[in-house]
Amino acid sequence: GDPKGEWIELFNATAEDLDLYGLELASSDGDSHVITESLILEAGGYAILAINGDPSSNGGVSADYIYSNVFLSNESDDLSLVMDGLTVDSLSWDNGATMPDPDGASIMLDPWGYTNGATGPDKSYWCPASTAWAAGSDLGSPGEENELCSTFDHDGDGMSGEEGDCNDLDPETYLNAPDKDASQ
Repeated sequence: GDPKGEWIELFNATAEDLDLYGLELASSDGDSHVITESLILEAGGYAILAINGDPSSNGGVSADYIYSNVFLSNESDDLSLVMDGLTVDSLSWDNGATMPDPDGASIMLDPWGYTNGATGPDKSYWCPASTAWAAGSDLGSPGEENELCSTFDHDGDGMSGEEGDCNDLDPETYLNAPDKDASQ
């Protein structure tokens, strides 16, 4: 319902800069756009692709590239990144059944998903953003590292932050955990 504010963030997890010239954004419903200019995605960097490049009407997003003919449904949809006929990555969402379906927030890949090699289909690393990128804006982090997902158990102790783990980076700290010996 908010086509002026649609954007896609790409992250380059490699050690080399990538030129996105020729990258196709494609959906199974027939939406398609090919990047027709050189767009360098630096190693460890982010690129924001948006359907609207005007920050005053798109929620304050500064876009690196403006695409057309691809519309992201808020219900169920999919998106693939295709380069030279090969699918580089893909993601599908389903109105909240297995992927987050927030209002006023982007869905994001937990940073641990970057380092653990998660790709679009690994839905356990996806969650709704909870931090606004600008005053009065929607929730998300365009062009910056995403926040840790409170729905993911980062330390493997069986409890996520959303479930009450007050330090999800320490497997010995969670709701109702035994007290630690102060001398340790």
